[in-house]
Amino acid sequence: MDFQLEGKTALITGASRGIGEGTAKVLAGDGVKCVISARRMDLLEQLANDAEDLDEARAAVETRLAQWDERRPEKMAVRESVQANGAVSRLAYAAVGVSTVWLTFGDNCPLCDELDGRTAGVGQDFVDAGATVNAAGVSPLTARNSVGHPQLHEGCDCMVVAGG
Repeated sequence: MDFQLEGKTALITGASRGIGEGTAKVLAGDGVKCVISARRMDLLEQLANDAEDLDEARAAVETRLAQWDERRPEKMAVRESVQANGAVSRLAYAAVGVSTVWLTFGDNCPLCDELDGRTAGVGQDFVDAGATVNAAGVSPLTARNSVGHPQLHEGCDCMVVAGG
């Protein structure tokens, strides 16, 4: 089937294998300039080597990986330092059998305010993976992972405290 895409540009994520790889090969074969991205540099390089437009594909891969290398360490450091306080507190409370309470203070968003006062028993999470937190005036937030201690996301002032 001819989708008349020749000369167009397509961004393909997850292009290192599976459907993403197959899509990149089909589109490149139909004359589409493919910008590919994925986490596995070795597989992307192999795909780029197979592409007719090698220079453009390789440049796109290198640019995307350079951006990821620059941004990822800072993002992870912020997340880990913010969550450390809650994690250590929660561990200490669990050791003595005390439940924890989500507490907001300072500058918070409506999502974290929605969790304010929520209690979690020893070893329980405040928000389960895949659960959605709804709050008035903002888009719902679906947790990728279980959230056992603040923060739900960056930018809010939340912590866990000993509760009843």
